[in-house]
Amino acid sequence: MYLQLSLQNDQPIHSHKELIMIKDIIQEATHDSEKNLNRSAGNTAVDKVKDYIKKQIILGTLKAGDRIPTENELCRLLDVSRGSVREAMKILEALSIIRIIRGDGTYISEVKNMQSMESILMKVILSDTTIAELTEFREEIEFSVINLASRNATEEEVRLLKQIVEETHQCAANQPCDPVRLYDLDNKFHEVLGKATHNLLIQEMYSFAHELIAPMLLKNYEIGQSGELTAQTHAAALEAIESGDFRMMGFAVKKINEVWMKTYYGNKKGSSLLDRELLNDIVMNTR
Repeated sequence: MYLQLSLQNDQPIHSHKELIMIKDIIQEATHDSEKNLNRSAGNTAVDKVKDYIKKQIILGTLKAGDRIPTENELCRLLDVSRGSVREAMKILEALSIIRIIRGDGTYISEVKNMQSMESILMKVILSDTTIAELTEFREEIEFSVINLASRNATEEEVRLLKQIVEETHQCAANQPCDPVRLYDLDNKFHEVLGKATHNLLIQEMYSFAHELIAPMLLKNYEIGQSGELTAQTHAAALEAIESGDFRMMGFAVKKINEVWMKTYYGNKKGSSLLDRELLNDIVMNTR
C-alpha cells in the first residue's frame, strides 16, 4: 500500500490526525502479513505432497490401482525435499490411501483395501465411550442397514442370508457347538447384510460398527451364548428385510443388540465405560 503525500508552503507533512491514520494502516498491514505468514508456515512441505496426491484423486487424474509419480518426480514437481516426500508417503500409506511395493513403485490403493478407521477408534477410546453410547450407535446403524437392505438387496443376497441362517441353526444343533464356527457365521451374516444395502458409505460405517463389537461376539460364544438364539435373531432381521415392515425392523434390531449386550455385560448399567480388556481386543481386531 502506498501513501501519496504533498508538501504545501513548507507546512508540516502530517497533521496529528494523519499520523494516527497512518499508524493504524501500518498496524493493519503488519497484522495481515503475520496472518498470511502463519498460514504459510502451517502448510508444510509434507502437507504439500499429501494435498497434491489427494487433489489428483479428487480430480480423477489418479484412480484406484494407478501408479503415482516417483519420489524424484514429486520433488521436482512440487519443489520439496526427498525427506518431505518420504514422510508424506508414510502418512498416506498409514491411512491406506496408497500402497508401497518395495522395488516396484507406489500405487493408489484399491477401494476395498482403504481402511482409516483406527484413528476414529482411538478417539472413541480416549473419549471414554459408554456401553449405552455403543449400543445406541449400533442400533441406529443396524436399523439403517436393514431398512436399506429391504429396498436394495438382490435375490442372490437374500438367498445367501437365508443360507447363513440355516447353517447357524445346524451348527447350534450340533453339541458341543463350535464357538469359532458360530462367530464366523455371525460375521458372514453381517458382511452380506452390509453389502445388501448397495450403499458404500453405509456399508463402511456398518463394517466399523461391527468391528467394534466383534470381540464381544467371539467371547459371548466362548462363554456359552446359544447359537440358536443368534439364528433366531438373524432370522427376524431377514424376515424384516423381506417384509419391509418398519416395526419388525425395530424389533429385530432391539433383539440383536439385546442378545450380545446381555451376554457380555450382564446387568451392568448403560452408563458404565467399555472395559479395557474389550478395548484391547477391538484394537487388535481392527489392525
